[in-house]
Amino acid sequence: KVDADGNLVTEQKEIVYATFRPITIFDISQTEGKPLGRVCIAPAIFNINEPILFGTPIVFNPILMMPMWICTTVNATIVWIVMRTGLLAIPTIELAMVATIPAPFSTVMFTGDMRGVIWWAVCLAVDLLIWYPFFKTYEKQEVEKEAAEALAKA
Repeated sequence: KVDADGNLVTEQKEIVYATFRPITIFDISQTEGKPLGRVCIAPAIFNINEPILFGTPIVFNPILMMPMWICTTVNATIVWIVMRTGLLAIPTIELAMVATIPAPFSTVMFTGDMRGVIWWAVCLAVDLLIWYPFFKTYEKQEVEKEAAEALAKA
């Protein structure tokens, strides 16, 4: 097309590409744009994880539910083996409010053994390794869903 002055008229069209952003533990909902991770970090420190479980949603998503179950079983097995072999003291007291005390502190309070912090860190590292491939799969699905939605809007 040419305008009245003889210049070419170009049509501008905005094209949106789905981009890759590495998912982090504190920004689980990166593709939906919700600041879920930042909002949930303070309650999660005190083992109040329902905002993450239902907000992500982990509960209704088999890809994210599986590592939650696997981690629970693996952590219990690690702790059982560590306590049976004497690498961590077996608790001799009962504490009613351990669930809301941050994990490294509650571990020491419950077992009375400072080595509990080391084993908590080991379990955390194992959990991160278990969760990583599931997060990557979830992220890939979300990026593909965004790309499809962007393509449908274009």
